[in-house]
Amino acid sequence: MDYKEMPQLGDLNIPYYVQIYDIIYQLIQDEKLKEGDSLPGENILAEYWNVSRSTVRMAVRKLEEDGYIYKMQGKKTTVTGQLARNKDGLQHITNPCLSSCVDAITKVEAVISVQNGGRLIGDLLGYNGRGFTAVAVDMKYFVGDAYVASSVAIIPVLLLEKEEIAIDDEEGLKEFALASLYKQAERSRLSMSAVEWSSEVVDQPQCPIVIVMDEVLFKGEEPLCYHKYRMDSNWYRFTLDRRL
Repeated sequence: MDYKEMPQLGDLNIPYYVQIYDIIYQLIQDEKLKEGDSLPGENILAEYWNVSRSTVRMAVRKLEEDGYIYKMQGKKTTVTGQLARNKDGLQHITNPCLSSCVDAITKVEAVISVQNGGRLIGDLLGYNGRGFTAVAVDMKYFVGDAYVASSVAIIPVLLLEKEEIAIDDEEGLKEFALASLYKQAERSRLSMSAVEWSSEVVDQPQCPIVIVMDEVLFKGEEPLCYHKYRMDSNWYRFTLDRRL
């Protein structure tokens, strides 16, 4: 929409930055501003509303914190569809690299290899020191040309045999790791941390802070598989419905 169609600020006992927040929020709710739409620059909005740039910046920051817009260095401020995609939050079993990105993932690349499972993952999957063979599905997630996340799924070959998925079926393995496993799982054990990321680390999203998640999916009490996710903190927001 043309920014000149935005409502003017009122002579109210409400701070200007709150009024600006409410205007943009309501335009998003009314779908007059849609996912992927860009907001005008702070200088343009400040002049339009006859307020300081810092007032506009505060409203924009609050909207970004609440997940309605996102700002990338050197790019326009953009309306996000993340809240719609992630309305169920982390309490539901989904792939966070897909469901929690502030923009829609447009491409996923996968590299598949067969390997012996390590001791830690073996213990998490219930092998308790016994060796096991697994398929590793390494995936990269892109928004346009931007590399925003990576994940690896460690899937025991025994599980793939039960599912009748051949280890040379690349598309079948990719679909199984991206979606089918999450539909099968009845619960998961998830841990999350944010770590400072070194620019020396290769073949991972390049950002100052990366969000790392480790997850084991279960069907009943039986562990199915192990996932690790690494997400560029600039591109990801999370919601969680907490109750007593």
